[in-house]
Amino acid sequence: MALQQLDGAKAHLAEDAAAGHDHAHHHHETPEAMKEVTSILVKTRSDFDAISLSGDLKKGFQAMAVNPIRPIQRLMQNVLGNIQKALVVLTAVIIAVSGVSIFVSIYNSMSDRRREIGIMRALGAQRSTVFSIVVAESAVLCVGGGLIGWLVGHGIAVLASPAVSARTGLLLNPWAITPWEWILFPVLLLLAVLVGFLPAMTAYRTNVADALNS
Repeated sequence: MALQQLDGAKAHLAEDAAAGHDHAHHHHETPEAMKEVTSILVKTRSDFDAISLSGDLKKGFQAMAVNPIRPIQRLMQNVLGNIQKALVVLTAVIIAVSGVSIFVSIYNSMSDRRREIGIMRALGAQRSTVFSIVVAESAVLCVGGGLIGWLVGHGIAVLASPAVSARTGLLLNPWAITPWEWILFPVLLLLAVLVGFLPAMTAYRTNVADALNS
């Protein structure tokens, strides 16, 4: 039934055009069948085609073109861009504070583990082996903590994305990886080396005799 009404509406418009009606200056009532279509999404081959099509549609009265690219770009740059920068700064501060905490924890534990280190050395462990163990411990804490935080963050995004989409209409990919995330784990690995270096040097220089007598 709707198709018949739509065909009839098209035929009516064709008759008007054949009769020489000037549609640029006369408005006709839209048939009921056409009122069911409120919007059409058109994907163009390039931005230039989108601008050209938008300009052509604005010349008439039968349609209004909306190009969402520029408003979305302004939204991403002015609003979401600033929020992202703030979150990156906050993440950097959290990483720095966590690095200091891990450093203090490992360094303070060296005095309690001197005897263990002395036993390892007495059993034949090289200084480089003891050094590597302490650095590896620091790497596990830093990179492991970052991995847990990354998974928790994306897990929260998975749970929140349906509510955000329902309220704003934006479709979110909670597992999308930003360029900042690609450098997260290399930064954490470098932080682990820096954090664990001084405690590892302390373990490296441990005197076996003094450690066993302590």
